[in-house]
Amino acid sequence: MAEPELGVEETIVWRVQRGMRIFAIGAIVVFALLIMQVAMVWGYYATIGILLVLGVLFQVYWQLLRPKLTATEAGVDVVSDWKPVHLEWADIRRVEIGDKGLTLIRADGSAVHSKVPHAAKPNPDKSPTEQALAADYLTRRANWARKGTGIKPTYEAPKA
Repeated sequence: MAEPELGVEETIVWRVQRGMRIFAIGAIVVFALLIMQVAMVWGYYATIGILLVLGVLFQVYWQLLRPKLTATEAGVDVVSDWKPVHLEWADIRRVEIGDKGLTLIRADGSAVHSKVPHAAKPNPDKSPTEQALAADYLTRRANWARKGTGIKPTYEAPKA
């Protein structure tokens, strides 16, 4: 389950869970130290191995540490694929829940995929998952931005 961070000016950021981020950063540090040791001992003879490990470290960063979904007053920023995407609130028509994250459907019918918050196992107490809460909030906020009536929706984080 992704972990939302409430910030200044009504900014909400969803990322991979803190434990997974700490594990990924620890793995990157350990492998970086090993690469330095191998480079000092073997020199340029270890180039191929070093490049392979650097490729793995890049994938850990790209798949675990980089993806995020940010909701601000200006719209939604999705960082999941090669190019980050900014969506204006009024451009979002609906948000669909999937096994690999959320899909934001735009007014022109195109879709933007966010890896976080990703699907979680159903809660035993039948409370809504963070993915469902985020999708509901994003949809309500986009509808409010288009219509401009009523009270602006707020995000309610899941109970721990």
